[in-house]
Amino acid sequence: IIEKKFILKFIDRIPNLFRYIYTNLIVIGGWVLFYFTDLSQIKDFLVALLGRNAGSNNLLPQYLLISHIWIIILMVICSTPLIKILVLNMKKKLPSLYAVLLPITVASVLIICFAMLVKQSYNPFLYFRF
Repeated sequence: IIEKKFILKFIDRIPNLFRYIYTNLIVIGGWVLFYFTDLSQIKDFLVALLGRNAGSNNLLPQYLLISHIWIIILMVICSTPLIKILVLNMKKKLPSLYAVLLPITVASVLIICFAMLVKQSYNPFLYFRF
């Protein structure tokens, strides 16, 4: 309601990049409300998010970065138009190979997602915590 009544006129005038950033901040901020069980956890999360605990001996961020670097690289590559161009070229030039590789690729990604979910510890659905 606040956005619709007061902020929308300003948002309509800013460039799309800043609209994208604004939307992501609002969505992620909304998820934080459902994820944590009390306000002190939200405060601790926001402080850590802003880098206030950068001098601590917590090596978890470095471990997570190193262990998931392949996912980060893959996401960066897949967020470019390169993949779409490659898929369209393959569909045009090699339709039979495309017909075989598409279901194999989709099934492989699904299996990898399941494997990563199973690997994690208990992680209930986000809204059940709310």
